[in-house]
Parts: sequence; structure tokens; C-alpha cells
Amino acid sequence: MKTKTSGGFTLLELLITIVLLAMGVVPLIWAMAEGIRADKSIDRRVIALGLAQEKIEAVRNTAFASVAAEARAVLDAPFAAYYREVEVTGTDPKQVTVTVDWDFEGATLELALTTLVTNRS
Repeated sequence: MKTKTSGGFTLLELLITIVLLAMGVVPLIWAMAEGIRADKSIDRRVIALGLAQEKIEAVRNTAFASVAAEARAVLDAPFAAYYREVEVTGTDPKQVTVTVDWDFEGATLELALTTLVTNRS
């Protein structure tokens, strides 16, 4: 007597296929999520770099006697998520450090640029 076999899949074959697909898809989804998070982090760092460079240029275009420190302060919109501080040390040349910090996913990140300003008169 012959047994009748169908051309379909058994439940075990389907379960093994689902597990194998999940093992391949889950890491891909995780990698995409990490890529998106890294992209946001880089975007915010580029904005912070621009804000620091902007202040460095403003200091360079200021009269030597007027170069002074500025306390940490929040920036105006649309950069209200960023804080900027200017530290000045030395007399001639003056070392000027501009620090920009911001919060990202519960952590405070910062970027600092330093330049020297001399009395040209």
C-alpha cells in the first residue's frame, strides 16, 4: 500500500525557515537603526562645529583689547539645544577656546576649538 504524500511543507520545515529568516533580518534592522542614530549624532556634531567656528571668526574680527571670556550660555533658536562658552587665557597672545556642548540621547557631548589671537597694533 502506498502512502499519499503532499507537495507541501511540514510544520517543522516552516518553523526552521522562520527562525533562519529572523536570524538574518534582525541584525539588518539593528544595523539600520544604528546607522540612523550615528547619522543624527554626526549631524549634531557638524552643527556644533559650525557654531564654534562662527564664534572663533567673530573673536578674530574683534579688537585685541575687546577679546574676553563669555560664560556658558544657551544659543538662540534654531540652535537652542546648544550651549557655547568662550575661555580666554594669556595676555599676548591670548589663547581663546570656544566650547559648544549639547545633549544627545541622555549624554552631554562637547566640541572645543582653540586659537591664538595676537595684538597686531
